Amino acid sequence: MSHVAVTLDIGAPVSTVFGVITDIAKLPDSNPDIVSVEFIGEPTSGPGTRFRDVLVLAREVRRSDRRISRAGDPALRAGRGHALVPGVS
Repeated sequence: MSHVAVTLDIGAPVSTVFGVITDIAKLPDSNPDIVSVEFIGEPTSGPGTRFRDVLVLAREVRRSDRRISRAGDPALRAGRGHALVPGVS
């Protein structure tokens, strides 16, 4: 299996970018492939949060149940003054 890494420079502080990509309710606003998000019980943020997202990729609808296992530190996503945001195009 091959591995591809992509880096994108975003003109915003790391904490702002981290806040955008971790706001589960607003994922459809920040990722055009996600068409909906539904919470599965409580809590609705932080570790233990469970949610279902619906993505449309190459005209294929994909539904995924996800769980936040731990909260990350935005500083861990900083590298050389740039935000490293996996999955953002």
